[in-house]
Amino acid sequence: MSQPKSLLDPEVMNDPYPFYRWLRSTAPVYWDEPMGAWVVSRYDDVVALGPDPRVSGIPPRNPDRAPRRQVLETLTGNLVMFTDQAAHQRLRGLMEKAFLPLIDRTRPRIEQVTENLLDKVLPSGRMEVMRDLAIPLPLTVQSEFIGLPSADSAQVTQWQAGLAGFVFMTGFVGSTEEGDRQALQCLEALTNYLRPLLEERRNRPSEKDDLLEALVRVGRESDGLIPDEVFISALVLTMGSFLSITVALANCILGLAGHPDQYQKLRDNPASLESAVEELLRYESQVQFSPRRAAQDFEFHGQRIQRDQAVIVGLGSSNRDASQFKEPDRLDIARTPNRHLAFGYGPHACIAERLVRLHVRGAIQVLARRVTGLKPETDRLVWNGAPMFRSFESLPLTLTT
Repeated sequence: MSQPKSLLDPEVMNDPYPFYRWLRSTAPVYWDEPMGAWVVSRYDDVVALGPDPRVSGIPPRNPDRAPRRQVLETLTGNLVMFTDQAAHQRLRGLMEKAFLPLIDRTRPRIEQVTENLLDKVLPSGRMEVMRDLAIPLPLTVQSEFIGLPSADSAQVTQWQAGLAGFVFMTGFVGSTEEGDRQALQCLEALTNYLRPLLEERRNRPSEKDDLLEALVRVGRESDGLIPDEVFISALVLTMGSFLSITVALANCILGLAGHPDQYQKLRDNPASLESAVEELLRYESQVQFSPRRAAQDFEFHGQRIQRDQAVIVGLGSSNRDASQFKEPDRLDIARTPNRHLAFGYGPHACIAERLVRLHVRGAIQVLARRVTGLKPETDRLVWNGAPMFRSFESLPLTLTT
């Protein structure tokens, strides 16, 4: 790379790994001017900053933008991602109390839905990964897991997608006025939709074994979530887990389709499923970086980071760092050890990582058992324009059975 670029450059979004190599070797703490953020790219530095109190999960306020201010005021303090230290520990602990006991129960349903989806495409010998598996699988399973009426799932997902970019990125590094307005509209729509569901559950205790009921049950406890926190928790879990599952599953299937030797190794040795999934998550991480805010002025690798500046913690770059991974640009489903950072590191690590892993493992297990070969029908993927999530728009495959 002859000259520095930005994470926002189309060339970098299409293939960020050469830029990541340049960052790690030349500018491990790099001011990305178009992003308005510091980019931290080395594995050891990302691990060091994970629990560092000098970087915060609370985004800066922007009083000059009314829509953006309204979204931030609603989410800050109630959304686990937008809290720190004691408040973060409390909210995360309460969410996990409601969330974690339900996760393992989804495994049979994940496998069943995958079987059903493959039944639809195998007769034709073709599958479009996003349309036929990566989107409908979590859409079905997550709706049931959360407790949403199935007829509402597609609309709720659209609102989630409209708000996701703000929550996961532009809350920290800025946004357009139109983006702010769209985020506010989606937040209001989700609010108007979820509040009555939560209110009904609070007023009429249910025997249902889903996330909404679990959150309300935790909220009834003396030290549990207050109503606004219950609502925000439901919102972030519906939003974050669906998006992470979709992108992670799609990227993992892409990795297998692009490396037929590794796919065959997995089929020959089904016991390697767990290590294969971890390597696929490392190789093409669904979340490329995690945005943070400097809570104070501090110096890092000779760079003076000022309070309230955005700090981009490079997860995708860390997962290709040769200081941690031998031949990091090679996919090896038997790789060990594999301490990747696909779900982040420290107190703000992804709360839904177990749910994401369950979906990916269940879907790939069924796929490898039923499909002998995956052949991409194109080598020119269109990657989306959101630099934080690395996701393509479409991947048509020819399937061999």
